[in-house]
Amino acid sequence: MDPARIQLELGLVDFARRVIRAPDGERSLTTKEAELLSYLAQRPERDVPREELLREVWGYGDNVQSRTADTTLQRLRSKVESNPANPRHLLTVHGLGYRFVPLSDTRRMPVVSAPTDDEAPSQGGTNIGPDRGTFVGREDERAELKRRLQGRGPILTLRGAGGTGKTRLSRQVGREVARDFPGGVWFCDLTDCRSTADVLSVLGRVLGVPLGEFRGLDDPVSRLGHALRARGRVLVILDNCEQVVEEGAPMLAGWVAKTPEVRFVLTSREALRVAGELVLDLDPLPTAAAVDLFVARAQDARPGFAPDPAAQPAIEQLVAALDGLPLAIELAAARVAVLSPQAILERMGDRFRLLSSHRRDLPARQRTLRGAMDWSWDLLDEPERRVLAQCSVFRGGFAYDAVEAVVDAGPEAPWTADLVQALLDKSLLRSEEPEELPGTTRMRMLESVRAWAAEKLDAFGDRAQVEARHTAFYAEHGRALAAQVDGPDGVDVVRRLALESYNLDAVWTRARRVDAALACGVAMALHEVLRVRGPADQHHALLDQALQLAADLEPQLRLDLRVARARARRQVGRLVEARQDVDVAMTLAEGLGPAARGEALLARGLVEQAAGELEACCDTYRLAMRRFQDAGSVFGVVRSQALLAFDLWQRGHREEAEPILRRALQTVESQGLHQQAAKMLSTLGLILGEQGLWEEALGKLERSRSSHVARGDRRGEGIVLANIASLHSSQGRLEQALAVYTDALEAQRSVGEVRLEGVILRNIGVVLLGLGREREAEITLQEALGRHRDVSDRFSEGRVL
Repeated sequence: MDPARIQLELGLVDFARRVIRAPDGERSLTTKEAELLSYLAQRPERDVPREELLREVWGYGDNVQSRTADTTLQRLRSKVESNPANPRHLLTVHGLGYRFVPLSDTRRMPVVSAPTDDEAPSQGGTNIGPDRGTFVGREDERAELKRRLQGRGPILTLRGAGGTGKTRLSRQVGREVARDFPGGVWFCDLTDCRSTADVLSVLGRVLGVPLGEFRGLDDPVSRLGHALRARGRVLVILDNCEQVVEEGAPMLAGWVAKTPEVRFVLTSREALRVAGELVLDLDPLPTAAAVDLFVARAQDARPGFAPDPAAQPAIEQLVAALDGLPLAIELAAARVAVLSPQAILERMGDRFRLLSSHRRDLPARQRTLRGAMDWSWDLLDEPERRVLAQCSVFRGGFAYDAVEAVVDAGPEAPWTADLVQALLDKSLLRSEEPEELPGTTRMRMLESVRAWAAEKLDAFGDRAQVEARHTAFYAEHGRALAAQVDGPDGVDVVRRLALESYNLDAVWTRARRVDAALACGVAMALHEVLRVRGPADQHHALLDQALQLAADLEPQLRLDLRVARARARRQVGRLVEARQDVDVAMTLAEGLGPAARGEALLARGLVEQAAGELEACCDTYRLAMRRFQDAGSVFGVVRSQALLAFDLWQRGHREEAEPILRRALQTVESQGLHQQAAKMLSTLGLILGEQGLWEEALGKLERSRSSHVARGDRRGEGIVLANIASLHSSQGRLEQALAVYTDALEAQRSVGEVRLEGVILRNIGVVLLGLGREREAEITLQEALGRHRDVSDRFSEGRVL
């Protein structure tokens, strides 16, 4: 064959000039299109793998995964073929690559590869071979899919993101239901299909139905429909349909109307959206199943692998970091041959290089996590790609109003809501209803998708602008929510702040390098979540860093941060440091008015109370109350009253404490301040218990606990639980008291509240003594003593001794 010129059905190709002389004029070829056509033309009738084309035409290395060859060949077909949908020269070899057929031997079938073991035609049975590995998990999904196959739905679509295991699940269910389909269970891989003709060719070959020439598509479609109807009850699995949903939907809809016994199972990132379709969304694996899959595949990679209990936390963290995606888990498990689970976890920052396989029996898109993601990217249009890339700046979940504020798809792009819906339909975004805020809708990205989309954002080159919009939106959103924490809607506000904490943390990390004031404002919003939900070490680190940034900022912000840190230090028993913060806060407050002085005094009183200086803190609370009265702050007054009442009760002045507390409780309840009411109800329950009003006391405490639980305030819940346990103990119900104290201890440990942990351990020791379990009591009291000494809480240490 002349390497400089070849004759095609359309016309003569002149490689020297890179043109095709067609009847309608010359058609230009790009350099790579010409090189690709020349390479294939010099190897007529040979099946050329994609990897060879990437290596020889593009110069890529052996381990590079790319769809460059596929996209270039698609463009080339549009130039060299008379009918690109039914090519005569550039043919797809499914599962391998491409073949060039010269003019002298042109054939009309667009797919020419020989049947594989999965494509042996027959009138019964299945072409699905045995599973080469153990199938792990998906029991519920398998049962649901089989149940639906017994129903009347003709089309069942397994929908999910790349790597969720749709193909493997469909094949496994196909094996399990083969006896229910006398006409056979047939698996058809549509990965390489781009047109109706491609789909028909695969189906025809797998089902053993000769389709003849593709002069018009109606005849092959009808012929396949008749063949399917003749087989009776038959199951056809169409794998990887997302790139042909537009072409395949009308064809399938036509078949199901005429073949009532045929069932189609589709695996796709996107539903067909046709009548009769049932969609089963495939979510990532839950933790237990994900761990089982990791261990099973690790044992394949390293026979004898058996993780010891010490490795279990690392494996659980690893599968969580992998989003529970089966493909990612299997690729990670293969690394056990050279790395421990902990070592794999430590390298997750480079996940796309880490998660790759050298197995030659896997399709290219399943050899790397990046390959699976790139497959999805190739199926998006440009505005969809831009929106997906920009959504990578979000952390955790996000609401649509945030998308409107942050994402900019360009002036000519479709409506952003339509683009977001398209990404949801294609399984690249996920929609969810948070348990804490039922009735609301949020979106999120799997972490692997987010990391991959973040790389695409860098390629677009507008990361700085997108991050600036993200920062501006969440800084204002966090400020507005934090201002409402102590209001009537405080419970929902804290829940919303908790949902946004990942985005707020991202803004805090970004802003503290360039805008101290904005960063400190975001820190105060995060403080409102961390102070009630923990963890304490993260809370303290945040406030320490914020105070360093705030050195030159306005006094009110510095006061707020000092008071916040004093309270946080007091909670974990760091009383000396807490006093230092209080002293600075008192100085700052002098120039800021009576309300600021009241806040500083409340912080001082809390520290004095924790140190056992009960008489001093009583005077401090009274002084704070007067400052708030001077400022006209009813909210400040009732907070002072509540703390004063608790202090008076601790000192044994119940008769004086109770009326003060009831007046404050009446005020906050009349204003709908439920969280403040919850704190007061807890103290009132203790007072009522001392009076022997057990039932009323327990009712107050349970109301208080419910409010703390609704807010997600684990620290507050732990305090109330300890008070309930104390009530049981005082009535002699020691076993019940021990159980509730144990729950209270777990709550305080979950937020790192060391000081209260010690108090509860002391109370548990006292209960154990009452139960006659002296050895356990001694161990528990020693543990309590250690907690108080760790935080230099001399008052509580003395009580334990």
